[in-house]
Amino acid sequence: MVDYAAWTQAVGSVVAIIASLGVWYCQARQAKKMQRDSLRPNLSMVPHIGMSAPNIRIALRNNGLGPAVVKAVTVRFDREEIRGEPPEVGRVALERLRTMIGDVELVHNRHALPRRGDWIRPGDEADLIALTLPDGVSLIHIFGNQNIRMEQELSRLSISIQYESVFGDGFEANLHWQS
Repeated sequence: MVDYAAWTQAVGSVVAIIASLGVWYCQARQAKKMQRDSLRPNLSMVPHIGMSAPNIRIALRNNGLGPAVVKAVTVRFDREEIRGEPPEVGRVALERLRTMIGDVELVHNRHALPRRGDWIRPGDEADLIALTLPDGVSLIHIFGNQNIRMEQELSRLSISIQYESVFGDGFEANLHWQS
């Protein structure tokens, strides 16, 4: 004769074990996701056009909670990729911006594109490109009185940075010109 009580108890125990394994798996997955999210970088490129120095500035900022590891930097001018190592690419991009501005002698300019493998810590901010005009010369003198034309001219430059978190999750930051 089959002992239904013992059999029911065994089946119930197996079901409880499977259910507890399912709950454990879901909690472990959620904990792993929370850990990844707690160290997720968030790079953004912030363009600034202003009357004070630097007049044209593109800043790279890590607004995330974890470090970003740079995998690749792509710079394009008029949709043509500028190739080379970051110092050379930054110099060429800066020269093309200077050509676009015209015959104005800049007071100060600098560029600092990150290299492959560079780490950008949370909260760090650095200028990728910065141009400072001399006193008495404003962007209005160069581009006219229209912000739209200024943005159209400056949007000829595009920068894209591919980066990873410490867990190897891939992300991309792109420069967007906006008012």
